[in-house]
Amino acid sequence: SHTKPPRTTFARTDIATPASGLFRIAEKGKSRQEATFVRVEHDGYEVTYSTPWRLGAEDWQVFLVLCALAGLDGKLLNGRANGTQLQLWDKFLADGLARNGDSLHIRTTGYAVLRELGKHSGGKDYKELAASLERLASVLQHLRKGNKSASGSRLVSFAFYEDSGELAVGLSYHMAKAILGESAQHVRISLVEMRSLDNQASVLLQAIFSARIRPGTSVKYHLDTLAGHVYGKSDKAAAATLRKRRQRVKEALLTLHEWTTWQVSIDSNNVATVHRVSKTDLEKWEKAREVDLLAEFPDEDVPLDEL
Repeated sequence: SHTKPPRTTFARTDIATPASGLFRIAEKGKSRQEATFVRVEHDGYEVTYSTPWRLGAEDWQVFLVLCALAGLDGKLLNGRANGTQLQLWDKFLADGLARNGDSLHIRTTGYAVLRELGKHSGGKDYKELAASLERLASVLQHLRKGNKSASGSRLVSFAFYEDSGELAVGLSYHMAKAILGESAQHVRISLVEMRSLDNQASVLLQAIFSARIRPGTSVKYHLDTLAGHVYGKSDKAAAATLRKRRQRVKEALLTLHEWTTWQVSIDSNNVATVHRVSKTDLEKWEKAREVDLLAEFPDEDVPLDEL
């Protein structure tokens, strides 16, 4: 078990990735080796993601934690790097804007990442973290404007050093701009909320809603639409499977309503109204939860901000 509470409160990401469909529920018994290609439009660009793997909610959580840690500890990384940093840079396979710009890198440990995830630090947890990093490092994000390629890069690069136990992670140019707040638009996603969620669907819905609903406003969604977002759209799924997915999405929405700041109501036509509270109200909620969490670590006489 961990001796300190998590350091991270929130992460910033670009606006395209959380709701792109790249991350979907990985159903038990199904192979994760499933080629994935998704395309979204954003700010005049066509953004595509490709990977030979099916990325799940647990991969999204690892990615979000890496973004949050980069917001706290990240250092600039570019093609002029050397040593370990150059290894991280080369793995990006960057071109266009990404080749000429700055990305971010962090030096951390598997133990520290697991702590931010709110997970234990047993052998199974480390094994799952390593698998998630491999899948994340396989994702190629590419931006096109009209017929011209504008930029391309791996989403993540990493290197693990067994002798020191260190984990070095690089985050792409486009993600770095969002993490540093330099993008015209970026998304703030609460890790305090994420750590309170215990199922894949609610984790993915929190990400989608954070990218698509402005603070202080509400949006309506049919449960089948949300099921398509978190499971992936499928014309081949049997009616019984679709009903089961709808029910799981409904349960996930109720989990969000009960354990986070998201306010959800569902009518008799299976239409959910989802309300996002103001940033001020969310930050008050996060602070209160962090104070409660700090009380679980009575031996730690260190202010939360310094942990």
